[in-house]
Amino acid sequence: MYDLEKANIDQLLIKKHLNQLSREEAAELQTYLRQNDDAIDMHAVYEASATEGQLSPSAAAQDPEATWLELTYKRKQHSRGKYTRYLAAASIFAAVAIAGIWVYQVRKHILSSQYANVIRKQNVIQFKLGDGAVINLKDSVMQTITSAHTILNANNKEMNLRQLTPTGMADSIISELKIPAQRDYTITLSDGSTVRLNAATILKFPLAFHGKERTVFVHGEAFFNVVSDPNHPFIVNTPNGTIKVLGTSFNVNTYRPGQLITSLTSGAVAIYHGNNNIVIQPGTEAVVKKASAASNTGFAVRKFNKTVILSWMNGIYNFHRAPLQDIIEMIPRWFDVQVVFDDPTLATEYFTGAMDKNKDLQIFMTSLKNTNAIQYYYQGNTLHIARRQ
Repeated sequence: MYDLEKANIDQLLIKKHLNQLSREEAAELQTYLRQNDDAIDMHAVYEASATEGQLSPSAAAQDPEATWLELTYKRKQHSRGKYTRYLAAASIFAAVAIAGIWVYQVRKHILSSQYANVIRKQNVIQFKLGDGAVINLKDSVMQTITSAHTILNANNKEMNLRQLTPTGMADSIISELKIPAQRDYTITLSDGSTVRLNAATILKFPLAFHGKERTVFVHGEAFFNVVSDPNHPFIVNTPNGTIKVLGTSFNVNTYRPGQLITSLTSGAVAIYHGNNNIVIQPGTEAVVKKASAASNTGFAVRKFNKTVILSWMNGIYNFHRAPLQDIIEMIPRWFDVQVVFDDPTLATEYFTGAMDKNKDLQIFMTSLKNTNAIQYYYQGNTLHIARRQ
């Protein structure tokens, strides 16, 4: 199995042979080479590649794409014996690593191509108060907003709610945070619970909680860290079900129409859908799907990989043997670029790798193209994905 640790070793080895290692990275690599058998095996392959001139920094600078393709081919010639178990699966991670090392060269190539017309614009986070007033949170400087008996301190990264006493029913009117494509946001609610919101997500909440329950609504993806209050359960309503908690941490994903995925990291939650409900334990997630012509409404419980599911909070989308459809769905949310499959059968093919929200989309697409049977092009601001001829 090619996991994220091997991906890190792969990146360190590539950077070593391209003379790109920092002092800290060099020390990290030496630790791997003393303690990790896979690292020793992988290092032998790179040593052979360097001896044959396949990892030349000058060649990489002149033509990074051609150099990667050459390296991919020649590495396969070394995939005899004990190296076989890792090289095939390593290809896409190595491509991402090289793409990261060659950011400057790739960007230079982009600016001289048709892709220079695709510009990442900075979308603005909107906060809508219960009285209908809309505030654009576009500045990094913290601003103070007073509404009813609540003081809000907010900028374009986070919001904190602080209650004045006494609170009134005006604070119970629902406010709304709308997070656009490319962005993410953190809010601390009036009870001290925190919510981290992914791109293309809406959170509706009161400025103060009244009554027996603390209720919010979310559509998109969010990670909740709920303050325990047994007398006031925390309720998360979604388009596809309801989650009830006392105090816990969990991820909610409703991006896909008709589906709710609740991934629990601590505590316990109950998920309700229609007349059905289920309780899950830490390390598991519940998948709820609405009934359709092809399936019945139901719950599916499974274990989940915390590193993969929560990687979005670090601006990384890790995927392991995921359908291309699932991977491509992240692009409109993170890069505000629409995607079309010219060949619909590609959507069901499986890939492994990582997407970095903070790097140009071109870097990810180039690595995907170099290691799989796809090609891509732009028409206006629409990205088309086709099968390589």
